[in-house]
Amino acid sequence: MATLSSELTLGMFPHGTVYLILPEDDAATRRRDLENIKALDFNTVVLWPPASRWDSEPPGELAFDTIDEVMDVCAELGLKVIIELQGQDDTHGPLPHWLPFADSVLLEHDDHNINHPEARREVVSFIKAVVEHFKGHPALLAYDTFNEVHFQQSDLWTLKEFVEFLKQQYHDDIRALNTKWATYYRDFDSIAKRQPKVMASRWSSVVAMRDWFRFQQHNFADRL
Repeated sequence: MATLSSELTLGMFPHGTVYLILPEDDAATRRRDLENIKALDFNTVVLWPPASRWDSEPPGELAFDTIDEVMDVCAELGLKVIIELQGQDDTHGPLPHWLPFADSVLLEHDDHNINHPEARREVVSFIKAVVEHFKGHPALLAYDTFNEVHFQQSDLWTLKEFVEFLKQQYHDDIRALNTKWATYYRDFDSIAKRQPKVMASRWSSVVAMRDWFRFQQHNFADRL
């Protein structure tokens, strides 16, 4: 008899847990963990990180040895895998050299400058490399493109992106923005001289902060 789950495109309800791959764990520990997950009748794991840079020589280069081992065990056990591409701790992600200390060339106001052109190129290169590497793996179910994002940067590169977003939203009409924001900006470029966190006050409109939050979501999508 056909069931609802058998009629789904995926052929099942994905249910499971996040599995953090740690460099200090050995293969036996990881297999035991995955067997325990399977024993709980879970069918899916979300893996982080997507690359095991500790396996490379020298350390920090792109490598997948440990992740490949976990993926193969998942396939053996019948577990499907969702791979997180970015999120949580990007030490093992596209910009490992930024943490805990970032290259000063990429910094403005001591924030990680995720909109710097070099950072954007690194993200594209990293995601392409990961997807090409795992393409066709029998355990692969999907990718999580950006997990647990806590993006609050207001560096100069990000503010430049914000201004371009505002120009489009307000059809390059600074008077229309001023009407909504209760401000008196002479032009859009003047907005980048102020930090978004202080754009709103008790005497002004909250629309500025609303636009900033909207921009963040568009910026995520644009970068990815």
